[in-house]
Amino acid sequence: MQLLTTLKKFWSQDMAIDLGTANTLVVLKGKGVVLNEPSVVAVVDNKGKKSVLAVGDEAKTMLGRTPGNIQAIRPLRDGVIADFIVTEEMIKHFIKKVHKKTLANPRILICVPTGSTPVERKAIQDSALAAGARRVQLIEEPIAAAIGAGLPINEATGSMVIDIGGGTTEIAVMSLGGVVYSESLRVAGDAMDNALKDYMREEYNLMIGDSTAEKIKKDIGTAIPSNNNTYAVKGRDIRSGTPKEVNISEEDSSEALNPILKEIVSGIKKALVPDKEIKIASNSMKTLNKHAADILENLNPSAVTDISGFGLLGHLKEVCENSQLTANIDYSKIQFLPSAKSLAKDGIVPGGTKRNFSYVKDSVSFHSELDQVDKYLISDAQTSGGLLISINEKEAREFTDNFHGECQIIGYMEPKRKSLIKVV
Repeated sequence: MQLLTTLKKFWSQDMAIDLGTANTLVVLKGKGVVLNEPSVVAVVDNKGKKSVLAVGDEAKTMLGRTPGNIQAIRPLRDGVIADFIVTEEMIKHFIKKVHKKTLANPRILICVPTGSTPVERKAIQDSALAAGARRVQLIEEPIAAAIGAGLPINEATGSMVIDIGGGTTEIAVMSLGGVVYSESLRVAGDAMDNALKDYMREEYNLMIGDSTAEKIKKDIGTAIPSNNNTYAVKGRDIRSGTPKEVNISEEDSSEALNPILKEIVSGIKKALVPDKEIKIASNSMKTLNKHAADILENLNPSAVTDISGFGLLGHLKEVCENSQLTANIDYSKIQFLPSAKSLAKDGIVPGGTKRNFSYVKDSVSFHSELDQVDKYLISDAQTSGGLLISINEKEAREFTDNFHGECQIIGYMEPKRKSLIKVV
Protein backbone atom coordinates (compact mmCIF):
# COMPACT_ATOMS: atom_id res chain seq x y z
CA MET A 1 0.00 0.00 0.00
CA GLN A 2 2.80 2.41 0.90
CA LEU A 3 4.57 1.49 -2.36
CA LEU A 4 1.42 2.31 -4.32
CA THR A 5 1.14 5.71 -2.60
CA THR A 6 4.77 6.45 -3.41
CA LEU A 7 4.28 5.48 -7.05
CA LYS A 8 1.21 7.74 -7.30
CA LYS A 9 3.23 10.68 -5.96
CA PHE A 10 5.99 9.90 -8.44
CA TRP A 11 3.46 9.67 -11.26
CA SER A 12 1.87 13.08 -10.66
CA GLN A 13 1.17 15.81 -8.10
CA ASP A 14 -2.38 17.07 -7.89
CA MET A 15 -2.73 20.72 -7.01
CA ALA A 16 -5.32 23.43 -6.53
CA ILE A 17 -4.90 27.07 -7.54
CA ASP A 18 -6.79 30.05 -6.18
CA LEU A 19 -6.20 32.43 -9.06
CA GLY A 20 -6.95 35.75 -7.42
CA THR A 21 -6.79 39.33 -8.66
CA ALA A 22 -4.43 40.30 -5.84
CA ASN A 23 -2.77 37.02 -4.83
CA THR A 24 -2.43 33.49 -6.18
CA LEU A 25 -2.37 30.54 -3.79
CA VAL A 26 -1.22 27.03 -4.72
CA VAL A 27 -2.16 23.99 -2.66
CA LEU A 28 -0.53 20.56 -3.05
CA LYS A 29 -2.46 17.49 -2.04
CA GLY A 30 -1.39 16.41 1.43
CA LYS A 31 0.85 19.47 1.97
CA GLY A 32 -1.58 22.40 2.16
CA VAL A 33 -0.66 25.89 0.92
CA VAL A 34 2.83 25.80 -0.59
CA LEU A 35 2.75 29.14 -2.43
CA ASN A 36 1.12 32.49 -1.72
CA GLU A 37 2.38 35.26 -3.98
CA PRO A 38 1.00 38.41 -5.62
CA SER A 39 -0.66 37.99 -9.03
CA VAL A 40 1.81 40.38 -10.61
CA VAL A 41 4.06 39.93 -13.64
CA ALA A 42 6.91 42.21 -14.72
CA VAL A 43 7.17 42.36 -18.52
CA VAL A 44 10.15 43.87 -20.39
CA ASP A 45 9.69 45.34 -23.87
CA ASN A 46 12.81 44.89 -25.96
CA LYS A 47 12.31 46.58 -29.34
CA GLY A 48 8.67 45.45 -29.54
CA LYS A 49 9.34 41.94 -28.27
CA LYS A 50 7.86 41.32 -24.82
CA SER A 51 9.23 38.81 -22.35
CA VAL A 52 8.57 38.00 -18.68
CA LEU A 53 11.18 39.43 -16.33
CA ALA A 54 9.73 38.49 -12.93
CA VAL A 55 6.61 36.96 -11.35
CA GLY A 56 4.99 37.15 -7.92
CA ASP A 57 6.83 38.73 -4.97
CA GLU A 58 9.73 39.93 -7.10
CA ALA A 59 7.42 41.54 -9.66
CA LYS A 60 5.29 43.28 -7.01
CA THR A 61 8.30 45.18 -5.70
CA MET A 62 8.57 46.69 -9.19
CA LEU A 63 5.02 48.16 -9.23
CA GLY A 64 5.28 51.89 -9.88
CA ARG A 65 9.10 51.76 -9.85
CA THR A 66 10.00 50.40 -13.27
CA PRO A 67 11.78 52.18 -16.15
CA GLY A 68 9.89 52.88 -19.35
CA ASN A 69 10.67 49.53 -21.02
CA ILE A 70 9.58 47.43 -18.02
CA GLN A 71 5.94 47.15 -17.00
CA ALA A 72 4.71 45.51 -13.80
CA ILE A 73 1.10 44.45 -14.43
CA ARG A 74 -1.75 42.47 -12.89
CA PRO A 75 -2.97 40.08 -15.63
CA LEU A 76 -6.30 39.52 -13.83
CA ARG A 77 -8.99 42.14 -13.32
CA ASP A 78 -12.14 41.60 -11.26
CA GLY A 79 -11.34 37.93 -10.88
CA VAL A 80 -11.07 37.21 -14.62
CA ILE A 81 -8.24 37.16 -17.15
CA ALA A 82 -7.43 40.52 -18.70
CA ASP A 83 -4.21 39.40 -20.43
CA PHE A 84 -4.29 35.79 -21.62
CA ILE A 85 -0.60 35.46 -22.57
CA VAL A 86 0.76 37.00 -19.36
CA THR A 87 -1.65 34.93 -17.22
CA GLU A 88 -0.44 31.78 -18.96
CA GLU A 89 3.17 32.70 -18.17
CA MET A 90 2.27 33.44 -14.55
CA ILE A 91 0.48 30.10 -14.06
CA LYS A 92 3.38 28.30 -15.74
CA HIS A 93 5.86 30.00 -13.39
CA PHE A 94 3.89 29.06 -10.26
CA ILE A 95 3.42 25.44 -11.41
CA LYS A 96 7.15 25.05 -12.08
CA LYS A 97 7.96 26.60 -8.71
CA VAL A 98 6.00 24.03 -6.67
CA HIS A 99 5.74 20.98 -8.95
CA LYS A 100 8.46 18.37 -8.61
CA LYS A 101 9.50 16.36 -11.62
CA THR A 102 7.08 13.47 -12.13
CA LEU A 103 6.15 11.15 -14.96
CA ALA A 104 3.02 13.11 -15.78
CA ASN A 105 1.90 16.72 -15.65
CA PRO A 106 -0.32 17.68 -12.69
CA ARG A 107 -4.10 17.68 -12.47
CA ILE A 108 -5.20 21.14 -11.40
CA LEU A 109 -8.32 22.45 -9.69
CA ILE A 110 -8.85 26.22 -10.12
CA CYS A 111 -11.23 28.51 -8.22
CA VAL A 112 -13.36 30.88 -10.33
CA PRO A 113 -15.82 33.66 -9.39
CA THR A 114 -19.52 32.70 -9.45
CA GLY A 115 -20.23 35.57 -11.83
CA SER A 116 -17.65 34.57 -14.43
CA THR A 117 -18.99 33.90 -17.92
CA PRO A 118 -18.43 30.66 -19.92
CA VAL A 119 -15.95 32.57 -22.09
CA GLU A 120 -14.00 33.75 -19.03
CA ARG A 121 -13.99 30.23 -17.56
CA LYS A 122 -12.71 28.75 -20.79
CA ALA A 123 -9.92 31.35 -20.87
CA ILE A 124 -8.81 30.29 -17.37
CA GLN A 125 -8.99 26.61 -18.34
CA ASP A 126 -7.07 27.13 -21.57
CA SER A 127 -4.36 29.13 -19.76
CA ALA A 128 -3.78 26.32 -17.25
CA LEU A 129 -3.68 23.67 -19.99
CA ALA A 130 -1.23 25.75 -22.00
CA ALA A 131 0.85 26.19 -18.84
CA GLY A 132 1.32 22.41 -18.58
CA ALA A 133 -1.67 21.00 -16.71
CA ARG A 134 -2.73 17.45 -17.65
CA ARG A 135 -6.32 18.09 -16.67
CA VAL A 136 -8.10 21.20 -15.41
CA GLN A 137 -11.27 21.39 -13.36
CA LEU A 138 -13.00 24.55 -12.15
CA ILE A 139 -14.78 25.13 -8.84
CA GLU A 140 -16.71 28.21 -7.77
CA GLU A 141 -14.89 30.20 -5.09
CA PRO A 142 -17.70 30.18 -2.47
CA ILE A 143 -18.00 26.38 -2.62
CA ALA A 144 -14.25 25.97 -2.18
CA ALA A 145 -14.30 28.46 0.72
CA ALA A 146 -17.24 26.66 2.38
CA ILE A 147 -15.51 23.27 2.10
CA GLY A 148 -12.30 24.76 3.48
CA ALA A 149 -14.18 26.32 6.41
CA GLY A 150 -15.88 23.02 7.21
CA LEU A 151 -19.42 24.35 6.67
CA PRO A 152 -22.20 21.72 6.44
CA ILE A 153 -23.05 22.49 2.80
CA ASN A 154 -24.45 18.99 2.18
CA GLU A 155 -27.03 19.28 4.96
CA ALA A 156 -30.58 20.61 4.68
CA THR A 157 -29.61 23.91 6.26
CA GLY A 158 -28.41 27.19 4.81
CA SER A 159 -24.73 28.17 4.92
CA MET A 160 -23.55 31.59 3.75
CA VAL A 161 -20.06 32.43 2.53
CA ILE A 162 -18.79 35.98 1.97
CA ASP A 163 -15.40 35.86 0.27
CA ILE A 164 -13.82 39.32 -0.14
CA GLY A 165 -10.91 38.97 -2.53
CA GLY A 166 -8.87 41.47 -4.50
CA GLY A 167 -11.15 42.03 -7.48
CA THR A 168 -14.45 40.42 -6.48
CA THR A 169 -16.60 39.77 -3.43
CA GLU A 170 -18.33 36.41 -3.63
CA ILE A 171 -21.59 36.00 -1.72
CA ALA A 172 -23.30 32.62 -1.78
CA VAL A 173 -25.90 30.66 0.14
CA MET A 174 -25.51 26.87 -0.05
CA SER A 175 -27.64 23.92 0.98
CA LEU A 176 -27.82 20.20 0.11
CA GLY A 177 -24.56 20.36 -1.81
CA GLY A 178 -25.62 23.12 -4.20
CA VAL A 179 -25.59 26.90 -4.48
CA VAL A 180 -29.06 28.26 -3.70
CA TYR A 181 -28.11 31.88 -4.32
CA SER A 182 -24.93 33.57 -5.49
CA GLU A 183 -23.79 37.09 -6.23
CA SER A 184 -20.41 38.22 -7.51
CA LEU A 185 -19.68 41.88 -6.84
CA ARG A 186 -16.89 43.55 -8.79
CA VAL A 187 -15.80 45.47 -5.68
CA ALA A 188 -13.35 44.12 -3.12
CA GLY A 189 -9.84 44.74 -1.80
CA ASP A 190 -8.58 46.64 -4.86
CA ALA A 191 -11.60 48.96 -4.77
CA MET A 192 -10.83 49.64 -1.10
CA ASP A 193 -7.25 50.55 -2.00
CA ASN A 194 -8.47 52.94 -4.69
CA ALA A 195 -10.98 54.48 -2.27
CA LEU A 196 -8.18 55.14 0.23
CA LYS A 197 -6.00 56.71 -2.48
CA ASP A 198 -8.88 58.96 -3.55
CA TYR A 199 -9.59 59.94 0.05
CA MET A 200 -5.97 60.87 0.77
CA ARG A 201 -5.86 62.95 -2.40
CA GLU A 202 -9.14 64.79 -1.71
CA GLU A 203 -8.80 65.30 2.06
CA TYR A 204 -5.04 65.72 2.50
CA ASN A 205 -3.77 66.64 -1.00
CA LEU A 206 -1.50 63.61 -0.69
CA MET A 207 -0.64 61.24 -3.52
CA ILE A 208 0.02 57.68 -2.34
CA GLY A 209 0.80 54.44 -4.18
CA ASP A 210 -0.93 51.05 -4.22
CA SER A 211 1.36 49.53 -1.61
CA THR A 212 0.78 52.42 0.83
CA ALA A 213 -2.99 52.20 0.38
CA GLU A 214 -2.89 48.46 0.99
CA LYS A 215 -0.83 48.97 4.15
CA ILE A 216 -3.37 51.54 5.46
CA LYS A 217 -6.18 49.06 4.73
CA LYS A 218 -4.44 46.23 6.60
CA ASP A 219 -3.21 48.28 9.55
CA ILE A 220 -6.17 50.56 10.38
CA GLY A 221 -8.88 49.75 7.83
CA THR A 222 -12.19 49.42 9.68
CA ALA A 223 -15.95 49.76 9.31
CA ILE A 224 -16.41 50.93 12.90
CA PRO A 225 -13.64 53.08 14.48
CA SER A 226 -12.66 51.80 17.92
CA ASN A 227 -9.89 54.17 19.01
CA ASN A 228 -8.33 57.57 18.40
CA ASN A 229 -4.87 56.30 17.48
CA THR A 230 -3.17 58.01 14.56
CA TYR A 231 -1.24 56.43 11.70
CA ALA A 232 1.58 58.13 9.79
CA VAL A 233 1.18 58.10 6.00
CA LYS A 234 3.96 59.20 3.65
CA GLY A 235 3.35 60.37 0.11
CA ARG A 236 3.82 63.24 -2.31
CA ASP A 237 2.15 66.62 -1.86
CA ILE A 238 -0.04 67.25 -4.94
CA ARG A 239 0.48 71.03 -4.91
CA SER A 240 4.23 71.23 -4.27
CA GLY A 241 5.35 67.81 -5.51
CA THR A 242 7.52 67.37 -2.42
CA PRO A 243 7.48 64.44 0.05
CA LYS A 244 4.91 64.87 2.80
CA GLU A 245 3.75 63.00 5.89
CA VAL A 246 0.30 63.23 7.50
CA ASN A 247 -1.35 61.47 10.42
CA ILE A 248 -4.71 59.79 9.84
CA SER A 249 -7.09 57.99 12.19
CA GLU A 250 -9.41 54.97 12.05
CA GLU A 251 -12.23 57.44 11.40
CA ASP A 252 -10.47 58.51 8.20
CA SER A 253 -10.16 54.92 6.98
CA SER A 254 -13.79 54.21 7.92
CA GLU A 255 -15.02 57.24 5.96
CA ALA A 256 -12.92 56.27 2.93
CA LEU A 257 -14.05 52.63 2.92
CA ASN A 258 -17.71 53.31 3.73
CA PRO A 259 -19.02 53.41 0.09
CA ILE A 260 -17.32 50.09 -0.72
CA LEU A 261 -18.56 48.42 2.46
CA LYS A 262 -22.09 49.70 1.81
CA GLU A 263 -22.09 47.99 -1.59
CA ILE A 264 -20.90 44.71 -0.06
CA VAL A 265 -23.48 44.92 2.76
CA SER A 266 -26.23 45.61 0.18
CA GLY A 267 -25.17 42.46 -1.67
CA ILE A 268 -25.37 40.46 1.57
CA LYS A 269 -28.83 41.85 2.36
CA LYS A 270 -30.00 40.97 -1.14
CA ALA A 271 -28.92 37.38 -0.55
CA LEU A 272 -31.03 37.23 2.60
CA VAL A 273 -34.21 38.55 1.01
CA PRO A 274 -36.29 36.08 -1.07
CA ASP A 275 -36.96 36.94 -4.72
CA LYS A 276 -40.70 37.03 -4.01
CA GLU A 277 -40.21 39.80 -1.43
CA ILE A 278 -37.96 41.77 -3.77
CA LYS A 279 -40.65 41.59 -6.48
CA ILE A 280 -43.37 42.80 -4.08
CA ALA A 281 -41.19 45.69 -2.90
CA SER A 282 -40.24 46.62 -6.49
CA ASN A 283 -43.88 46.66 -7.61
CA SER A 284 -44.75 48.82 -4.62
CA MET A 285 -42.01 51.31 -5.48
CA LYS A 286 -43.26 51.51 -9.07
CA THR A 287 -46.80 52.42 -7.97
CA LEU A 288 -47.50 56.09 -8.62
CA ASN A 289 -49.46 58.48 -6.38
CA LYS A 290 -51.45 59.90 -9.30
CA HIS A 291 -54.77 58.23 -8.37
CA ALA A 292 -54.54 59.55 -4.80
CA ALA A 293 -53.57 63.01 -6.02
CA ASP A 294 -56.58 63.12 -8.39
CA ILE A 295 -59.00 62.28 -5.55
CA LEU A 296 -57.43 64.87 -3.25
CA GLU A 297 -58.18 67.63 -5.76
CA ASN A 298 -61.87 67.39 -4.75
CA LEU A 299 -61.10 67.37 -1.00
CA ASN A 300 -59.57 69.81 1.46
CA PRO A 301 -56.40 68.31 2.99
CA SER A 302 -54.50 70.35 5.59
CA ALA A 303 -51.14 68.81 4.69
CA VAL A 304 -49.81 66.31 2.14
CA THR A 305 -46.31 64.91 1.79
CA ASP A 306 -44.81 61.90 0.05
CA ILE A 307 -42.98 59.43 2.29
CA SER A 308 -39.44 59.07 0.98
CA GLY A 309 -35.94 59.18 2.45
CA PHE A 310 -36.97 60.53 5.87
CA GLY A 311 -39.44 57.69 6.42
CA LEU A 312 -42.91 57.97 7.99
CA LEU A 313 -41.74 59.47 11.30
CA GLY A 314 -39.28 61.87 9.68
CA HIS A 315 -41.89 63.39 7.38
CA LEU A 316 -44.55 63.38 10.11
CA LYS A 317 -42.17 65.26 12.39
CA GLU A 318 -41.84 68.03 9.78
CA VAL A 319 -45.64 68.23 9.44
CA CYS A 320 -46.02 68.53 13.24
CA GLU A 321 -43.29 71.18 13.52
CA ASN A 322 -44.87 73.34 10.83
CA SER A 323 -48.42 72.96 12.13
CA GLN A 324 -47.55 73.23 15.84
CA LEU A 325 -49.57 70.06 16.52
CA THR A 326 -48.91 66.61 18.00
CA ALA A 327 -49.64 63.44 16.02
CA ASN A 328 -51.11 60.37 17.76
CA ILE A 329 -50.24 57.22 15.77
CA ASP A 330 -51.78 53.76 16.18
CA TYR A 331 -48.94 51.39 15.33
CA SER A 332 -51.34 48.50 14.63
CA LYS A 333 -52.95 50.50 11.79
CA ILE A 334 -49.71 50.97 9.85
CA GLN A 335 -49.41 48.66 6.86
CA PHE A 336 -46.12 46.88 6.14
CA LEU A 337 -44.91 44.81 3.23
CA PRO A 338 -44.95 41.03 3.86
CA SER A 339 -41.91 39.78 5.82
CA ALA A 340 -40.73 43.34 6.55
CA LYS A 341 -40.77 42.73 10.30
CA SER A 342 -39.12 39.30 10.13
CA LEU A 343 -36.36 40.63 7.86
CA ALA A 344 -35.76 43.55 10.23
CA LYS A 345 -35.54 41.10 13.15
CA ASP A 346 -32.85 39.25 11.18
CA GLY A 347 -30.80 42.45 11.10
CA ILE A 348 -31.65 43.62 7.59
CA VAL A 349 -31.99 47.29 8.50
CA PRO A 350 -30.53 49.95 6.15
CA GLY A 351 -28.12 52.52 7.52
CA GLY A 352 -30.48 55.30 6.32
CA THR A 353 -33.24 53.89 8.52
CA LYS A 354 -31.01 53.96 11.59
CA ARG A 355 -30.03 57.56 10.85
CA ASN A 356 -33.71 58.48 10.48
CA PHE A 357 -34.46 56.98 13.89
CA SER A 358 -31.62 58.96 15.49
CA TYR A 359 -33.08 62.11 13.90
CA VAL A 360 -36.66 61.62 15.26
CA LYS A 361 -36.24 59.68 18.51
CA ASP A 362 -36.12 62.76 20.78
CA SER A 363 -39.38 64.01 19.28
CA VAL A 364 -41.31 60.74 19.64
CA SER A 365 -42.95 59.04 22.61
CA PHE A 366 -43.16 55.28 21.97
CA HIS A 367 -45.44 52.83 23.75
CA SER A 368 -43.48 50.59 26.14
CA GLU A 369 -44.51 47.43 24.25
CA LEU A 370 -42.88 48.60 21.00
CA ASP A 371 -39.37 47.20 20.57
CA GLN A 372 -36.43 48.57 18.59
CA VAL A 373 -37.47 46.72 15.42
CA ASP A 374 -40.90 48.39 15.57
CA LYS A 375 -39.22 51.79 15.93
CA TYR A 376 -36.93 51.12 12.97
CA LEU A 377 -39.84 50.00 10.76
CA ILE A 378 -41.72 53.28 11.07
CA SER A 379 -38.47 55.22 10.61
CA ASP A 380 -37.55 53.26 7.48
CA ALA A 381 -36.12 55.22 4.56
CA GLN A 382 -38.45 54.72 1.59
CA THR A 383 -37.90 54.90 -2.14
CA SER A 384 -41.62 55.33 -2.77
CA GLY A 385 -43.62 55.08 0.43
CA GLY A 386 -46.91 56.59 -0.73
CA LEU A 387 -48.60 59.70 0.66
CA LEU A 388 -49.03 60.99 4.21
CA ILE A 389 -52.21 63.09 4.37
CA SER A 390 -53.71 65.24 7.11
CA ILE A 391 -57.48 65.74 6.50
CA ASN A 392 -60.73 66.01 8.49
CA GLU A 393 -62.22 62.71 9.67
CA LYS A 394 -65.26 62.69 7.35
CA GLU A 395 -63.20 63.28 4.22
CA ALA A 396 -60.55 60.84 5.48
CA ARG A 397 -63.11 58.01 5.55
CA GLU A 398 -64.41 59.04 2.12
CA PHE A 399 -60.84 59.00 0.82
CA THR A 400 -59.97 55.55 2.24
CA ASP A 401 -63.14 54.02 0.75
CA ASN A 402 -61.70 54.65 -2.72
CA PHE A 403 -58.68 52.40 -2.12
CA HIS A 404 -60.22 49.15 -0.89
CA GLY A 405 -57.84 48.57 2.02
CA GLU A 406 -54.71 50.06 0.39
CA CYS A 407 -55.16 53.26 2.40
CA GLN A 408 -55.53 53.42 6.19
CA ILE A 409 -56.34 56.00 8.86
CA ILE A 410 -53.38 55.61 11.22
CA GLY A 411 -54.04 58.35 13.79
CA TYR A 412 -55.15 61.87 14.54
CA MET A 413 -53.73 65.32 15.28
CA GLU A 414 -54.22 67.16 18.58
CA PRO A 415 -52.93 70.38 20.22
CA LYS A 416 -49.18 70.38 20.70
CA ARG A 417 -47.89 68.28 23.61
CA LYS A 418 -44.40 67.70 25.00
CA SER A 419 -43.72 65.12 22.28
CA LEU A 420 -44.40 66.00 18.65
CA ILE A 421 -45.40 62.40 17.93
CA LYS A 422 -46.94 59.71 20.14
CA VAL A 423 -46.90 56.10 18.91
CA VAL A 424 -49.19 53.70 20.78
